[in-house]
Amino acid sequence: MTLKFDNQTDYIAPKKTTSAFFKYFCSKIELMNETHFKELLNKQLENQVWPIRYMFKFIVPNHDGKVEKLTELLPAEAEISFKHTPNLQYVSVTCVAHMQSAEHIVTITSQAVEIPGVMAL
Repeated sequence: MTLKFDNQTDYIAPKKTTSAFFKYFCSKIELMNETHFKELLNKQLENQVWPIRYMFKFIVPNHDGKVEKLTELLPAEAEISFKHTPNLQYVSVTCVAHMQSAEHIVTITSQAVEIPGVMAL
């Protein structure tokens, strides 16, 4: 099977295409660091109307209780949905919640990406 990503050269994926794609995807994105969190905070502070309805989106490895660790960080009253990859290796977690402040959004996001393998989108 041949997959194309961002008009780059062809990439021949092994039988576990999701895993190969995930590794490729991870290699192409920048890891969130302090600068990214400051930018996220500044963008959220521009919104002067609080609380707001905010959507978090994460990609999580589906092993070692990582999905459960992530959901424990999310607000209890949030609407959380899960979508698994076909081979059940990864889970897309979407959380929609009323957030009281920009600082709370950044805190949740920064704690989530500290879980090994978790990516915030």
